[in-house]
Amino acid sequence: MFNLSEFAKSNSKPIFVYLADNQTALRFLQDVENQGFTFPDGTKPTEKQPNSFFAVHSDMSINYIGFIGRIAYQCKSGSIIRLDYAEKIAE
Repeated sequence: MFNLSEFAKSNSKPIFVYLADNQTALRFLQDVENQGFTFPDGTKPTEKQPNSFFAVHSDMSINYIGFIGRIAYQCKSGSIIRLDYAEKIAE
């Protein structure tokens, strides 16, 4: 099973996670909560609304990605790591 917390801790860049559908988003939120991630205000991921993009960080925090972040994801910016969660968990 893919462990996002280990992957995040081993990278200094934020990991932008793409979630193709609501089912994948709900699984992602549960998985990252089980691995110890929280939002910066301490909120558990499953207490938030699912979305198609999130960023995870080496400090075990998670946040939504806005418009500019979505552009960075699509432009293949070198300052982020891109991850399609559905593809990764299917491996």
